[in-house]
Amino acid sequence: MNSIVEKYEIERRLGGQKRRKFGDVFLAKSRADGQTVILKLVEKSTAAKVSIAQLISESTFSFDKDECLGLPEILDFAETDNTLFLVKKFQVGEPLDLFWGNLGRKEKYLILSPLFERLFELLDFLHGQHIYHCDLKPSNILVSRSNVGFNVELIDFGLAIKQPLTVNRDVLFPLGYAAPELLLNQLHLVNKTTDYFSVGIVLYRLFCGNLPFIHPNPSVYTNLQLTYPIERSSKLPDTIFELVAKVTSKPKFNTLPSKTSKQELEHIIQTTQEMLELINDVKPRKILGLF
Repeated sequence: MNSIVEKYEIERRLGGQKRRKFGDVFLAKSRADGQTVILKLVEKSTAAKVSIAQLISESTFSFDKDECLGLPEILDFAETDNTLFLVKKFQVGEPLDLFWGNLGRKEKYLILSPLFERLFELLDFLHGQHIYHCDLKPSNILVSRSNVGFNVELIDFGLAIKQPLTVNRDVLFPLGYAAPELLLNQLHLVNKTTDYFSVGIVLYRLFCGNLPFIHPNPSVYTNLQLTYPIERSSKLPDTIFELVAKVTSKPKFNTLPSKTSKQELEHIIQTTQEMLELINDVKPRKILGLF
């Protein structure tokens, strides 16, 4: 802790909660050059096993700005007997849902295509390196205005996966935006369709103001997200619904996923992904290009 304190001055805690369950996120400054940074810490404990694994994983995803703007750059990673610390370069912007909410209806349609085209460019770069974000949601997509329009930044790579997997990971993916292969812990099957599934849910969330499947019972919620198709909403333009419905196509299980053999589960998911790959190469740009 002393070395981190010596190098960085904490300014304020970030996030909606005063304190997270196993750690914290702070806005800080480098004492050496005054650079603004994000400092994340996780306290070591048996209960924090998943959080520790995520922070360690996140530390491995660092991108040089000359290689690709809009992706995180890791500046420091350290640990003591009790705590892990990760320091990242500060990424400018506000969460996509907040940015979107401040736009007028006409402006939303004007910027929809270029905004998501920039997001697709970032995903194309990652996918070209066999890296999949696996946690795309509005709070992890930062948008800021610039002299030539706006910038898009991706943050929080704690759940990201680089294929092929070399170690088993004990990861819990939150309900809402996660593709079936994530919820079913078939991480070796993660590919670009996994991220495009989440992009579809993000679009639904922006236009409708809510997630497509919400239920107080986690088991029911999981089942809805795994097996039920997205329902049409009057708030979604037809072309957007067409995209959302296709990129969020679900595997068709003959029985409950929990009662499906591993071999059959893999086959069902892979068959769905093969179909989605044919769509994802052209559909997002084609449909959003109509706006």
